[in-house]
Amino acid sequence: MRLIAATLLACATAPLVAAPAAASGKAETCANFGEMANRAVALRTESGLEMEAAAARLAAAYEDQSADMAALAPQVAAWVWSLPEDQLGAGVGQAMEAQCKAR
Repeated sequence: MRLIAATLLACATAPLVAAPAAASGKAETCANFGEMANRAVALRTESGLEMEAAAARLAAAYEDQSADMAALAPQVAAWVWSLPEDQLGAGVGQAMEAQCKAR
């Protein structure tokens, strides 16, 4: 589970690491990852959607904001669906954001 999250974050934040001047951009991107993870948790726990449908809904929510974020929606959804139910909650988004900022 940690390997999936680490790989996802490494791929998503690679352009930010290459541009140190984009520190505020990295913070915003990391906050967006946390938000996306929390949305995925809500879709899993509250809507009863299957992972694929949730990934499509997440991607659609981010299309206007960022094509890169929309493209990562399936991976974020897959990661959230891989978590045990007892780990689902607001802490998922916080953990994703913190890992992203630490990279």
